[in-house]
Amino acid sequence: FSNHEKLKAKMVPFSGFKMPVWYVGLKEEHQAVRETCGMFDISHMGCFEITGDNSQSFLQQISCNDLDKTKKNNMVYSMALNENGGILDDIMIGKLPHSFYLVVNAGNKEKMVNWMNSLERDGISITDLNKTNGFIAIQGPDAAEKLSTIFGIDFKAIGRFTVENKILDGVTVIASRTGYTGEDGFELLVPNDSISQIWEKIIESGVQPCGLGAR
Repeated sequence: FSNHEKLKAKMVPFSGFKMPVWYVGLKEEHQAVRETCGMFDISHMGCFEITGDNSQSFLQQISCNDLDKTKKNNMVYSMALNENGGILDDIMIGKLPHSFYLVVNAGNKEKMVNWMNSLERDGISITDLNKTNGFIAIQGPDAAEKLSTIFGIDFKAIGRFTVENKILDGVTVIASRTGYTGEDGFELLVPNDSISQIWEKIIESGVQPCGLGAR
């Protein structure tokens, strides 16, 4: 939040948060993502780690997409359904080596938590990753090249719709490549005590910070 204030972002209420709607202007930020590279704070999105021997069968109860076809480090887009087949949220589910990674929308996070808690959870642990992490998205045709240069890691080697643990500047992050803006791009879940430094380092490299308007 202090980083957004320092950049004089226009802040607005959004799903219980104060979020930047723009920094320099909607057109400029939109064009940055379409033509070069832009970065969004998406820390309002709900992120969870699901662990336990029955994690996959538990998530299969929630997801309408078949998780049996999800290989290690893959992410799938799906809908979370209630017992009548009604849609609770559109979600992303990723398969890490020893756990599953679930991303839900901010406005539906409480509803999703209540729904998961209402299901049989024998041997299942659900961790709210938002309590200890920030979430940023670096999006645009130059995203892979920019991040590779900044952190000395080949981001081009990360496949589309995959998720991996990566070490950036000595910090372990969860990195996915879903390109949720429609352009190629990466989403980084970063521990709270490092998110500010990583955000600033990416901006200093020439990446345009972007607000909800461009999103």
